[in-house]
Amino acid sequence: MKQNILFALLLIILGTNFSYASTNEISVTRERTFVGEALYGFMNGGSELFLEYGFKELRALEVDYKGETYSIELYEMPTPEDAFGIYSLHTFKCIEKDTLAAFACFSRFQLQAVKGNTYISIVYEKPINGIKPEAVELFHYFTNEFPDLSVNIPLEIAALPPISGNLKYMKGAISATNNLSDILPMLDGVNYSLWYYEPQNSDYSRLLITAQNVEEFQLLKERFSGGKFFETNLSILIELTEE
Repeated sequence: MKQNILFALLLIILGTNFSYASTNEISVTRERTFVGEALYGFMNGGSELFLEYGFKELRALEVDYKGETYSIELYEMPTPEDAFGIYSLHTFKCIEKDTLAAFACFSRFQLQAVKGNTYISIVYEKPINGIKPEAVELFHYFTNEFPDLSVNIPLEIAALPPISGNLKYMKGAISATNNLSDILPMLDGVNYSLWYYEPQNSDYSRLLITAQNVEEFQLLKERFSGGKFFETNLSILIELTEE
């Protein structure tokens, strides 16, 4: 069983505080598109992570807006969960979070967000310790026609807001290596997806591993005998506490 996580109220609040950018205010000085494995031509290192999540297309823009230059990257992924997975592994040191949309992170030089099946990064020249209004306006402008598809977070993981910085979604060894390297040997031979919930200022975390078929689920049951099993969705829930 899964639930849709939507913070519509927060979206309405910010939508009333900031205006939308108009076409004549934006100057796109460079635009490139990368499809599939062509992503290697855009980034040296890191492409494998995106491809693990099934990356489809990147639209990369350089934009002049209100006297400042912005780098905007729009990564189209197969599903909202895949877009969130990429987002969840790139967000850190959020000054403001989950205010622009259900999942959004403002750091000093960057806005990162998820809308539908797209991961969005907007990098700006002038740092700010809070919400960057111009970045919000550009976000609305370039994602206005994106579908408002929600991320389906399993109820078993019980993620509570704020989500950004607390919850990660991983699809394989590349995404899991830097976060859960200790359990990778126990996942050998299993095609899995993995939700990892670690609330800030807490001494516990939760791990939800889902296999793709019954045979692989049986392997997980043997290797994680202390977990809680959900036969209907081939998942195992593991609770970890700090000693």
